[in-house]
Amino acid sequence: MKRFSVGLYVLLSSFLNPYQSSIAVSHSKTINIIPRPVSVQLLDGEFSLRQDVVIKVVHQDSRLRLIAEKLKTRIEAASDFELAMNGDDVDPDAKQIVLVLDERFRKLGDEGYQLVVHSDEVIISAAEPAGIFYGVQSLLQLLPPEIEESDAGSSRWQIPCVEIIDYPRFQWRGQLLDVSRHFHSLDHLKRNIDNLARLKMNKMHLHLTDDQGWRIEIKSLPKLTEIGAWRVDHNDKLWWERPFPNPGEKATCGGFYTQEEMKELIRYAQGLYVEIIPEIDLPGHARAFMAAYPEVSCDGAHYDVATGGDERNKDVCPAKDATYEYSEKILTEVAALFPSKYIHIGGDEARMQGWKNCPDCKKKMQDEGLANFHELQSYFMSRVEKIINQNGKTMIGWDEILQGGLAPNATVMSWRGEVGGIEAVKMGHDVIMTPNTFCYLDLKQGDPELEPPELGYGQLLLPTVYSYNPIPHGFNDEQAGKILGVQANLWSESLVYEEQANYMLYPRLLAVSEVGWSPQELRNWPDFVRRMEVMLTRFDVLGIDYALSAYNVWISPHYGEKASGAVFKLETEAGTVDIRYTLDGSEPTNTSTLYQKPFQLHKTSTIKARSFKDGKPYCRMATTRTIDIHKAAGKPVLLDPEASALFNFGGKMPTDSRILTDCVRGSASQVGVGWLCFN
Repeated sequence: MKRFSVGLYVLLSSFLNPYQSSIAVSHSKTINIIPRPVSVQLLDGEFSLRQDVVIKVVHQDSRLRLIAEKLKTRIEAASDFELAMNGDDVDPDAKQIVLVLDERFRKLGDEGYQLVVHSDEVIISAAEPAGIFYGVQSLLQLLPPEIEESDAGSSRWQIPCVEIIDYPRFQWRGQLLDVSRHFHSLDHLKRNIDNLARLKMNKMHLHLTDDQGWRIEIKSLPKLTEIGAWRVDHNDKLWWERPFPNPGEKATCGGFYTQEEMKELIRYAQGLYVEIIPEIDLPGHARAFMAAYPEVSCDGAHYDVATGGDERNKDVCPAKDATYEYSEKILTEVAALFPSKYIHIGGDEARMQGWKNCPDCKKKMQDEGLANFHELQSYFMSRVEKIINQNGKTMIGWDEILQGGLAPNATVMSWRGEVGGIEAVKMGHDVIMTPNTFCYLDLKQGDPELEPPELGYGQLLLPTVYSYNPIPHGFNDEQAGKILGVQANLWSESLVYEEQANYMLYPRLLAVSEVGWSPQELRNWPDFVRRMEVMLTRFDVLGIDYALSAYNVWISPHYGEKASGAVFKLETEAGTVDIRYTLDGSEPTNTSTLYQKPFQLHKTSTIKARSFKDGKPYCRMATTRTIDIHKAAGKPVLLDPEASALFNFGGKMPTDSRILTDCVRGSASQVGVGWLCFN
């Protein structure tokens, strides 16, 4: 203990200001932590993890003891060691991994930490256990990827000597998982939480209810899961092509979580410093609710749980007493079940179809002096917020809750771009940024022709996710302080299986974790890619599926000043691989032509290109483009009128008229290719 105390004093005496204006990162090329730490100083030497290492917890704190035990379990599972912990009969001169709570690190916040590795000692210091936990996550990432294995055995367990000071940029670093459109098992949710913790993400938003299924037991309203949790099985069809159920068809597809199962999941998440936020989506997206209890609909008719993308009436009646009676029962049980201070109430995409011909809605609007249906929805949200507040919780809603007047104490999730979030901040509300243009991970992450056809829609590339800054341009410090953080959303319309969910999540969730944690000025795309590739080797060890879309080859026209005719360039988003190609449509191999610079085609050809790493293919499939050469190839075109810049695909606004003569045919999806738009 004496040796540790002296070491801590030396470290603290040199630790003057964790919020220094110029953040030091030196010699960090071998440090591959995601998200990138605030400050990294690489030292000489290594700490050898061996059988005789002792894990020491300073202060008798049960939370630290639990973190230490999990670290011990992880190391022992991968190695053939049996590590000792303080309190055991240990050698006082043994090498140590020390976990210590210390108020002198309070400036780093509740989740900040200092990790110092010397050749004879590792010290993780923080003001709160959450900081110690995140320090341990960084320590594990300093070890070889085999630390994630069971029975890795004789791997060389070396940790580079380093000093790290680290703390998050934002307090909210979340991920939504939609378990309504397709039900996902408790074990899947736990593995998802494992990865959130590995990436220092601290919120899991569970979308528990929607038109296609009610997923949480409400004991006072048992039909919600007896009826609302089940639908006719059309999972063999694409989401928007699923037929409506026929009368008498048996509903066999679905599932739900009992309250005891959810308590188990909450305890599991708490042990990994992840807070679970429940979402009960109202007044729209409520067809499963209406199927279970038709009395909350405007017409009281029979409703089926939707099988897929069903756009028929799906809004509860905001004028009926039953709607508020049942909503209060639901929200009271949810508030008692979930320790989170938040309940998400949805509030998005209310179609208001049933409201238009509803005498109860018309009377309610007249009685309350409401001018339109948006104000009627605002009336509904204000009443629901009172129920939530009476249960000691804060309401979160999607940015549509701004329409017709925002509930007074609500927090806003801005998903339709940033406009709603900016407006809410100016009204004095807290905001979580989750714009679909940067954070919707159910969008395809590459060229649609190369992505699995059954997964996703649109397009959201990995570099686009990584480029996101949740603080809108022009915000002052006070306004920036209202941005609680960032969240990635994984909607599950097309995601039936865990493997599909993981394919869509990773590696884009790695980028979101860095957006939420790391300082904006330290974000660097090539550096991120280098560290991401190391993390993906860990995912290989863990057996986690992920996409290599960032390594797909883009074949695009080259419009350089000196370019003439049909000139093409080949590139990947990651930029860390070799590109090999053929011009006769044959499959590229590791001996095919290595791409080095743009090239010109003089005759009709089929370019087929693929990325290679260490001589092996490193993407899902080769990119193929047939280029039909004609006499106008690469010639400038006089446009009258000029093309409009209003049409924007994937952030690329075409401006060169040679798009019309580049010999590249536009895809039917109009995504990721050059189209000109005329107004």
